[in-house]
Amino acid sequence: MDADAFTKPFQLTKVMRRGPYAAIDPENPSLSAAGKVVIVTGAGGGVGSKVAKAWSQAGAEAVVLVGRSADALKAVAGSLPRAVVHPADVTSEKEVEALFVSVKEKYGRLDALVNTAGTMHHDAGIQDISPGAWWQDFETNVKATFLTTHFYAKLFGGSGTIVNIVSLAAFLSAPSMSSYSAAKLAQIKFGELVGLEHPALRVFSVHPGLVEAEDGRGMVVPNFTPFAKDKAILTGGLSLFLATPRADRLAGTFLSVNWDVDEILSHVDEIVEHKLLTVGVHAQLGPNGHPWSA
Repeated sequence: MDADAFTKPFQLTKVMRRGPYAAIDPENPSLSAAGKVVIVTGAGGGVGSKVAKAWSQAGAEAVVLVGRSADALKAVAGSLPRAVVHPADVTSEKEVEALFVSVKEKYGRLDALVNTAGTMHHDAGIQDISPGAWWQDFETNVKATFLTTHFYAKLFGGSGTIVNIVSLAAFLSAPSMSSYSAAKLAQIKFGELVGLEHPALRVFSVHPGLVEAEDGRGMVVPNFTPFAKDKAILTGGLSLFLATPRADRLAGTFLSVNWDVDEILSHVDEIVEHKLLTVGVHAQLGPNGHPWSA
């Protein structure tokens, strides 16, 4: 069985990454987070905990861990210097506002927000899934992203970095995944739109790959377990890279942890000019219609 069977077909770059490498290594001095404050939602989960670890390794002044389970957050914080536990339901307007007010009062700044909190329903079709369960994917993946972005922009002047953890599933069509795929697509498009209103608030949509289970956290879809070989720390390292000026021109785009950042940067002009990593209809629309091949 080819462990790369669900990764190779979706490569933008010739170089495929499934584990840490120098350009996004949290120990790389160019990715130093010294003096920075970051909020990580979903920090008790597999990806969120590794994102928090990456920022801690990079020397962040404060890594604010957010999630519903205080116990899960404390377990993550126990091994991380300068980690702060803040239990909250990110679908609650009041709780999200209180989170951002607390960060502003305590630190006076916020340099980055990494939204890893998410839900995925994948085992029931449209006719079988309960409406409440179907809508939950929008509550957690879309509403929560809006709320955290709203209060970031409102309380911190509309500048900084937001990394939203999304999924390649946004662009794929599969049975029993209508709520998840549609929610992730909306999340990606929302990230593009934020930049139009707040150009200094750099938003990136990141596919974390098929994440290998570590410490009891990771891939939750049994059929994909044999292919789940991506290290969660990849997402953490990439979020650090995206918070640096080198990533400025990639703001508003969809990226995968499996794509090599150096190769991406070497083609950034083409990526931006042809909108290769943004959501849209790619036919050539105009008064004369699309130039058909035949």
